Amino acid sequence: MLAKQNQNILKAKGLVIYGNGENKLNILKPKGVPGNFLPEDKQSQIPIRWGNREFFTDSPVINVEKNEDIYSIICWDWAPGPGPGDFRIEVNSETEVVDFVINFYFEENVHFEAYKKDITQNRNSINVTDIKNILEKLIQQLENKFSKSEINFSERGTFHKIPIDKWKVNELIEEKTHIEIEMGFIKLEVSMLRKKIDENKEFDQKDLTYIADLINELSFTMKK
Repeated sequence: MLAKQNQNILKAKGLVIYGNGENKLNILKPKGVPGNFLPEDKQSQIPIRWGNREFFTDSPVINVEKNEDIYSIICWDWAPGPGPGDFRIEVNSETEVVDFVINFYFEENVHFEAYKKDITQNRNSINVTDIKNILEKLIQQLENKFSKSEINFSERGTFHKIPIDKWKVNELIEEKTHIEIEMGFIKLEVSMLRKKIDENKEFDQKDLTYIADLINELSFTMKK
């Protein structure tokens, strides 16, 4: 389907080409080859097997099909689709196929960026930058809503708090196991946080639960 010289152009970039060679080819960029790549996820840890060889990839696999004089360049991972990053592009020459594949894997490409954005948003981990962006977005909304005015909390009384280490059961617990709880009161908790900040002390686990309580209380306040 692709002339030897065009296949060699792609292989020289580090790409792997496999398929029947007549009317269908698959193209992948092995993990570690410089170029565009996706965040590490479970999918990138599953090998793609071709004959006796196996490859790990950090990018979507491209399929190329030929029907008469039309070449279809396809990446379709969603069912039924199209989903983020899915595409089916038809071109009229091998040169256009080669140019698109190189652009997809090694240059700025809207389809690759859409795929990468979706993977990044839905990955099963979080980093400090994510947390920073989330908190900055919250602060921005609070500034827009309350400006520099004081935020008053409703008198909703006290509530029982289960320690954070008891939130999730990780082992079999006998019946009637005693779980200590403490009383929560948002004004007291905020005062404790202020004190830690003024004294330049690091937050501990309990302080983080105070912050969680504060954000929960703010959700009620912003809803009004």
